[in-house]
Amino acid sequence: MQLTVSLLSNIEGIMRIKDRWDSFISKQTESPFLLTSFINQWLDHNIEELKPFFMVFLVQDEIVGIAPLGIRDFGFRYCRLLLGKDWQPELIFDSHYKEVCFKKTFDVLFGKMNCQFIDLFIPVGHPDLQVLIQICEELGIHHSVSPETGRAILPVNCSWWQFIQKKRKLRREIERTERRLKEIGQLRIRWFEKTAENELFKSILAVENASWKESYRSRIGLKADPVLSFLFYGCLQTSLTVSEFEWGIALLELNEKPIAYSLFVNHRGHAYVCKTSFDDRYRRQGAGIYINHMVVHELLSRNVSVIDFMTDLPFSHKWASEVTQVKRFKLWQRGVAPFLFRNVLSSRVAQIAINDLGKISGFINLLINQVFK
Repeated sequence: MQLTVSLLSNIEGIMRIKDRWDSFISKQTESPFLLTSFINQWLDHNIEELKPFFMVFLVQDEIVGIAPLGIRDFGFRYCRLLLGKDWQPELIFDSHYKEVCFKKTFDVLFGKMNCQFIDLFIPVGHPDLQVLIQICEELGIHHSVSPETGRAILPVNCSWWQFIQKKRKLRREIERTERRLKEIGQLRIRWFEKTAENELFKSILAVENASWKESYRSRIGLKADPVLSFLFYGCLQTSLTVSEFEWGIALLELNEKPIAYSLFVNHRGHAYVCKTSFDDRYRRQGAGIYINHMVVHELLSRNVSVIDFMTDLPFSHKWASEVTQVKRFKLWQRGVAPFLFRNVLSSRVAQIAINDLGKISGFINLLINQVFK
């Protein structure tokens, strides 16, 4: 059967095939973040300022593959997963059409879209990794594979009581944290689910404005956190149309003032601790750890099979027992070396490379690594 490709660049084109898109995504992955409701919010908030580019693969009008990509021009054209590795696990292809979909993707990106570089992320052990290596060798596409930060996860195979009995050190830490916070004032946790209350969003913003992230956002010129709006309104829209999707926010208050929150999602038994922030004045008291602990407690009381912390930072290992390792798969065209010489030779990294490495091959490798930073 003949494979056709539809190229889309805006949400209007996606919404025309909304039902088929969402049905395909739900069948192929546990991740909800490629559903049209989340894609809509990502584009609406222009996160990371990439030019969106969607490839939809069809066989007899049935979707067999979706590749949500983002393109950016730096004097050369660079392409990556639109939502990045945190929110988009990989390109989503039906297993029967995986090889032909990958080949067509590279044909369009390196050909029609004139991309010089493609940046992908793939979980270790995923069948896509070996398929990609074989395709690159067959087509003569230059590529490299390198380790990337993984994701801490907690496979759920016991009750909360059984889990916490094994975590004596953590249990004592949480008890100390609770005691310290209660010494300051009255402590309360409020739970919100499937709600868009203005007061809730204001409380979340108050926490964000008092967090360490606010100074970081100020340094890079961000007035607000676009990921927060993407998550909040994406969750709200998704919960209205997807029956297997749940989401909630745990808000920690001290003397009736919000000091921390954690936003969590449960899609078909796969739970995600998506976003946590805390008032930096209560860092030493452990407000962020405390609210995450309460969310893990809540999720373990539900019918979830795994909790994904969406990061491998040390704090996540207080609860996680495994790490999903990730590989970064970088691809670039033949003939990219002279292109880099023409377009990047005057850059500081080029001068450092020439002075320190003294080898053309080392210079090219350094430039390629700089592109994929």
